[in-house]
Amino acid sequence: MISSLNNILKSLPDTHNCRCILKQYRTSHSSLGIEIVGENFGNLYLSFEGVQHIQCPVSWRGVNIYLGSEEECVEILFKLNKGFEALSESYLTEKYYLYKFQHPDFDIHVLANSIYLTTDSPLY
Repeated sequence: MISSLNNILKSLPDTHNCRCILKQYRTSHSSLGIEIVGENFGNLYLSFEGVQHIQCPVSWRGVNIYLGSEEECVEILFKLNKGFEALSESYLTEKYYLYKFQHPDFDIHVLANSIYLTTDSPLY
C-alpha cells in the first residue's frame, strides 16, 4: 500500500497549494471522493473505497498525505464497535489503512481499504 500511496503523491504536481474539497460520500461509509484543485493542472480526484471512518472538514488546503501507524488504525477500528474487536490485529492491518493528511489546523484522516487517484470524478 505504501508504494501505491507514493505513486499517487509523485503524480501530484503541487501538493502544498492544492485545495481539497470533500465531493462525494456514500452514506453507507463505503466510498469517499475528494476533489483536488490546483492552479497548474486540471482537477484530480482521490477516491477511497471500503471507508470505515472519516474525520475532515468540508475543504482544506494541502494534499500532504501519509499512512498512519497500524496501532492507530486498529485503535480506531476497535472504537467503532462494529465487531472489529473479534478479528485479529494482523488481519485488520492487512485489510485497512489509516490515510492521514498533514495540516496545521485540522486532524484529517480516512480509514479505508484502498485509495486511488483519477482525473475523472468518481460516480458513486
